[in-house]
Amino acid sequence: GSAFYDAVLSPEARAAILQPSRVTPAPSFASGSAGLASLREGRVHVKSSAPEQEIGAVDWGTTSEGPYYSTQLHGFVGIGTALSASQLTDEMERKVAAFIKDWAVCNIPRPGLNDRAWYEGTVIKRLSNLLVALNYMKRHGSIAGLSYDELIYLIVEQKNYLSETEGVYTFGNHGIRQDMALAATAIALPELPDSDDLIQLAERRLGEASEELFTREGIWVEHAPGYVNYALRLMLDIKNLADLDPRFN
Repeated sequence: GSAFYDAVLSPEARAAILQPSRVTPAPSFASGSAGLASLREGRVHVKSSAPEQEIGAVDWGTTSEGPYYSTQLHGFVGIGTALSASQLTDEMERKVAAFIKDWAVCNIPRPGLNDRAWYEGTVIKRLSNLLVALNYMKRHGSIAGLSYDELIYLIVEQKNYLSETEGVYTFGNHGIRQDMALAATAIALPELPDSDDLIQLAERRLGEASEELFTREGIWVEHAPGYVNYALRLMLDIKNLADLDPRFN
């Protein structure tokens, strides 16, 4: 009977949210074609130079491959490509669901089995891939082994972490990615009670970023020569979101 239940979990809200016409582009953090091939074999592929892990026996606490690998693993990048592809078989959907739910059991009680599970960049990637999962559910009606309620719960957990955790936001490309992920969440789930607040938060911070970061002393001093291309992609992704919802300017 709560406002949250009525907004996103009631049968009426669920029917409205799962309309295929409500698909919203999410920031992309996929792992390439290798991710889909690995998933068919029951493994998760998160980094080309690191070993794959068996779904159902994932070592979430592993640190041997370094923090980048841990970020990719906990960010669900190994399933991003699979969920963005055409409809999967029930067996592959269940592998995706098993991977997501195993992570939740092991890591929802923060800080989880690995510090990188709740590193802000990891949460951004995980939220983005959960939004990809929601898009898949919108297109195909369901994901075998993963309920709508479970998926919404996990999306909200990541959203709350990014919007409510003190000190988790920093200016720079990561801040832009955070705002983009929060805006994508609000646009994908406009029924959320705090949807308008998320839009306003993202708009305000992006406005501040435009004034402070796009200067010679700002993000253009990033170390990577290809950073301009990356920043441009972020801007285009933000424009795509703004084109979808008149609330987001």
